[in-house]
Amino acid sequence: MWSGYARSAVSSVFLGKLSLQVRLWLLAGLSGCLANGLLALPVGAQEEGEQSLVMGQSSLEDSQDLITNGQEQITNNQEQRTNDSILQLSELEQPATTIEDWVSQIEASIVQITNVRVEATEAGLQIILETENGSLVVPETRALGNALIADIPNATIAEEFSQAEPIEGIALVSVTSLPGDRVRVAITGTDAPPVAEVTSEAQGLVLAVTLGDAGTTAEEDAIQVVVTGEQDEGYNPSNTSVGTRTDTPLRDIPQSIQIVPQEVLRDRNVTQINEALENVPGVLPVFGSSRLNGSDFVIRGFETNAADGNNILRNGLRESGATVVDLAPNIERIEVLLGPASVLYGLANPGGTINLVTTQPLREPFYAVDATIGSYEFYRGAIDLSGPLNDSRTILYRLNAAYLDRGSFVDFFNANQFSIAPVISFSFGERTRLILEGEYTDRSTFVDPGLPAVGTVLPNPNGDISRDRNVGEPDTVFDSRIGRLGYRLEHQFSDNWSIQQAFQWRAANFNSDDGFYVFPASLDADNRTLDRVTQRLVGTDTNVYDFNVNLIGSDWQFFNRFN
Repeated sequence: MWSGYARSAVSSVFLGKLSLQVRLWLLAGLSGCLANGLLALPVGAQEEGEQSLVMGQSSLEDSQDLITNGQEQITNNQEQRTNDSILQLSELEQPATTIEDWVSQIEASIVQITNVRVEATEAGLQIILETENGSLVVPETRALGNALIADIPNATIAEEFSQAEPIEGIALVSVTSLPGDRVRVAITGTDAPPVAEVTSEAQGLVLAVTLGDAGTTAEEDAIQVVVTGEQDEGYNPSNTSVGTRTDTPLRDIPQSIQIVPQEVLRDRNVTQINEALENVPGVLPVFGSSRLNGSDFVIRGFETNAADGNNILRNGLRESGATVVDLAPNIERIEVLLGPASVLYGLANPGGTINLVTTQPLREPFYAVDATIGSYEFYRGAIDLSGPLNDSRTILYRLNAAYLDRGSFVDFFNANQFSIAPVISFSFGERTRLILEGEYTDRSTFVDPGLPAVGTVLPNPNGDISRDRNVGEPDTVFDSRIGRLGYRLEHQFSDNWSIQQAFQWRAANFNSDDGFYVFPASLDADNRTLDRVTQRLVGTDTNVYDFNVNLIGSDWQFFNRFN
């Protein structure tokens, strides 16, 4: 009886994994019970009890051995699990120690979607996201109104995709990039959000899309407006070509670049390059007067002119000679590269480079007419026309023209300018484009010699000189005619390699009608007599040819094809 109880108690101790103190207490209590029981029994029963006690003690000893063996087994298992969970130093992933390693680890974790294919199926639609290397994470889908949304993490897309009405019942399929290295797939149904089954393939993701049930659409989501279009960058342009000769995001260029976008030129109604560059710190006109024919600037202490290395470009090609003060109507924006990176374009001062970017043809018809009337008999009219010339929209055009006539608070001053700039672009397939550009400007302006410092900015004992005084001659006129012809050829060999070739011929004629220029020489000691001299204006003709070729690539896959 007692031996059976002892075995049962010890078994309970072993299965419950009680502590050592609990086991000793049970054994001590068991021994006391056995001793009291033996004392109360007769002699014969005591003998039998002693035999039972011996058997119980044997059982206890066997159980204690079993407990000891179990504890040793548990200890061994715990040590084995501990050894298995501890990684060796060589097995740990080492962190990046250089910038190159860090960039490589980031790029390795991000998968690029190289192509998007939309195919009609019997059940509905199939959207295939192709990748070259790496697999995309299968995303979760959610319905938003009539749209089915799937956000793919750790992914980028080479070129955003959009297709309207691929099949009946689907209004739009779009694949766009999101901040934080994410790509969003949006499938918008006409009556209800579609249903998609996403599966992972060896080289991408496949979304099997079926039309949804119109009855599942919530009442508040029954009407949905889908708007597609390009983002208007406004006052914050994201890309430029002045720092790298390629269309590159500003955040990726380690240079100081300031851009005066089209919105600023339009909102300020800028008509002169001096006014436009007032928005750029570190750039000042050499001559503050806007009544001159040409403009030179000081950028970080260095002057931009033809003699010292002209730092003014037009669409990336050097603008040799004087730059006309009044802007042509086809100037879309002005880019300024500050600092010695200006040597990227050849002989130039290290102060910086100014790049004038012209307007380009549009695929959609566009017509604009501007008229401006201002003080001092300021009149300006301009037209801007653009659109396709054929049904396939492979031939596009743009025509800018403007006429300007303005006076000044200075006596006898007058300036007028006529400009016209046609552009035609041809698309030969998806990878080749040819752009033909022309421009002609005819300008005539009075030559303003200015006033002496004494009597204007400095005191004169004889009194101040009126600011509207003209110390020249009313018939002193400076004429200039500038014409341009050129082309740009762009061809894309692959997704990674392309070539750009540009040519421009610039012809300038100044003062074809010989005349005399009267200008002040010095102020006599009496501070009231101004000496003037005359100079003959001799007509000059200049012809400048610029040719430029850029090969742009991101890897060597193109050249490896020929090995």
